[in-house]
Amino acid sequence: MVATLLAAVISAAYALPAEANSGAFEAKPSGITCAAFRIGQRAASVRCDLRFLGHRAAFLHRRGKARIAHVSTFLHPRHPKQLARGQEIHFGTFTCRSLPAAVTCRGGNGHGFTVGRKFQLTF
Repeated sequence: MVATLLAAVISAAYALPAEANSGAFEAKPSGITCAAFRIGQRAASVRCDLRFLGHRAAFLHRRGKARIAHVSTFLHPRHPKQLARGQEIHFGTFTCRSLPAAVTCRGGNGHGFTVGRKFQLTF
């Protein structure tokens, strides 16, 4: 039930413009797909799918440390923004940057993650 609700919220987030603090991007050349979304006024999150690790994704919420967890499905954004190496994108208090072989996302609380095929770091 919760997974279905979350999937519906994530799907709805893709239709919102970046100004609404929601959206999706694919980091080139790493091929990592990420999305930022809001649920209500307070909850905000960034998720980056790590298909190369099986069913796992990196999560960063507005509060607390980032984590890597099992997911049952992957993100399928309709038209993700293409983020070239070195570019960054902002979603509210989150900033994500495309690196040569990884993606780094940070929140306004100082926590975040750097994930790629060779390593995954949460802080």
